Order: sequence, then structure tokens, then C-alpha cells
Amino acid sequence: MADHQMALFIKNVEVERLARELAKSRGVPVTEAIRQSLENETAREHLTSQQNESDLIARLMEISEQAGRNT
Repeated sequence: MADHQMALFIKNVEVERLARELAKSRGVPVTEAIRQSLENETAREHLTSQQNESDLIARLMEISEQAGRNT
């Protein structure tokens, strides 16, 4: 992915405070702390989505098996 510089203006004092706190605890610049956090959250969302999909497939298979036994 190309590295493009874009400005991001945080207009929420609490969000800015949290970003600075995270950056300080990780020993990285604020932008890096935000990038890491967004990457982690995106990965978590993908895993949750995949898990929900797997749960749905398992439930549908269970329903299908039950329906097959009842016919």
C-alpha cells in the first residue's frame, strides 16, 4: 500500500487524550499508535465476522439435519 500523507484532525479532547496516552505507553508516535490500534481493531472485526459466519453455518447445518430427520 502506498504511503500517502493526509491530515487527520481529532476534534474530540478525550480521543486525543487516549491517543496520546496509548502512544506514550507504547513508546511510539501518536500516528503510529493510532495506526496500530486501527490495524488491531480491523483484524478483530474480521475475526468476529468470520466467527459469526461459522456459527451461522453450523446452526444452519444443525437445522438441516433436524429437518432431514423429521421428514
